[in-house]
Amino acid sequence: MKQTLGTVARGDRFYPRQRIISQIVKALQGNANIYLSGPRRVGKSSILYHLHEMESKEFEFIYVITESIDSENQFYKTIFEELLKSDAVKGFLRVSEWAKEKFRTLLEWVDEIGVFKIKDPGNDSYLESLVDLLTKLHLEGRQIVIMVDEFTQTLENIMYTLTIEDATHFAQQNRAMRHIPEIQSKVKFIYTGSISLFPIVEKIMGSLTAINDLKTIEVGALSETEAKDLINRLLSNHSRLINEETTQYMVLKIKWLIPFHIQLIVDECIDLSNHGDEINSEAIDLAFIQLMEIKNKPQFEPYFSRLKIIYKGKTYDFIMDILCHTAKVDLITSDEIRNYAVKNELNDYRIIVETLQFDGYLIVENDIYRFYSPILQMWVKQHKIKDNE
Repeated sequence: MKQTLGTVARGDRFYPRQRIISQIVKALQGNANIYLSGPRRVGKSSILYHLHEMESKEFEFIYVITESIDSENQFYKTIFEELLKSDAVKGFLRVSEWAKEKFRTLLEWVDEIGVFKIKDPGNDSYLESLVDLLTKLHLEGRQIVIMVDEFTQTLENIMYTLTIEDATHFAQQNRAMRHIPEIQSKVKFIYTGSISLFPIVEKIMGSLTAINDLKTIEVGALSETEAKDLINRLLSNHSRLINEETTQYMVLKIKWLIPFHIQLIVDECIDLSNHGDEINSEAIDLAFIQLMEIKNKPQFEPYFSRLKIIYKGKTYDFIMDILCHTAKVDLITSDEIRNYAVKNELNDYRIIVETLQFDGYLIVENDIYRFYSPILQMWVKQHKIKDNE
C-alpha cells in the first residue's frame, strides 16, 4: 500500500474500509439518501472516490465537489454537467427524442465522440433542467447515486455571500428534489463535507427539518486491528520492519486512529530509518517530536485557517482560547468554556462548541472536553499558545 498525505487516497493508496462501504451500499439498497458524517481528515472524500471508481451492477456513482460554489444555479449546473459524463445518462440522451428536444437550447450534441457540452445558459434555471432530466431518465433497473462532497461548505458560502434566507431556501430546495416521486425511485444522494452539516443547518434554519430525511452514516477512526494492518502495510511497502509490541506502542501513542495521522507518523518513521531497518519505540517517540517541526505546517494549518475564514473577531478568539486552554492542561470544563464566552462577549456559543466536536477538534464526556487527537493537541501546544497569549 502506498502513502498519501494532503490529497484524496485513491487506488492502491486507499485503505479498504469495508465496514463503511457495506453500510453505505446497504442504506442505498434500502432506498435511503445519506449524510456521511465525520470529522476533518477522517477519510470521507476518499470513501466517495472509492465508490466512484467501484464497479457496481446496481449503482452508477457520480462524484461532485462543490466547495467553491456560492449560488443555487451554479450548484445545479455542476451536478447537471457531471451527469452528462455518466455512461447511463449519455446513453439515455443519445436515444431519447424527448431529451434532444427538451435540451436543444442548452446542449451542444457531439455524438461522434459521445460528448455533450453545455451552452451559455443565459437565464435558464439549471434546477428545472436537472429535475426534468432526472424524472425522465430511464436506467433499466440501475440507480444513479449523486455524491456531493463539500455540500456543507456550499451552504456556508451561500449564507455568507448571499443571505441566511437564500441558504435556507437552498437547503429546502434540495430536500424537495429528493422527495419528487419520479426521482426517489432511481436517484439517490450522498452528502458530506469537511465541516458538519448539523450545526450549519441548525444555525441557518433553527431546526434540522431540511435534512431529517437523510440517513446518517458516521465515518470514524479505524479499529485497532485496522490501524495495525495499515501501519504494517505502509512500512512493508518501504521495506521497514515492525514487531507486534512496537506496533501496539505506536497505536496507543497515536490514540485517534485516523489514516491521515497514522500516515504522518509512519512517514516520519520512514525518514528516520534505512531500508531493512526495524522500527522501535525510540524511533516512534522521535517521529512524534519531528512531526511538530515547522516543515509540517501544511498538514496542520488547514485545521485553523478554515476556522479563521469562517469565524471572525471575538468568535475566533473564543475558539482559540478553548483550544489553547485544552492543549495546555489536557482538558477544559463546560464552566471554563462559559467563562471564555463571557470574556469574548458571546451569548450563543453552544453551536460553536458543537462544531468543534463534529469537526474533529474536541470530544466531550461528562462535561469534560479533550482533544480527539494527541497529535493535534501537540501542534496547538507548540505553535498556537504563544500566538494566543
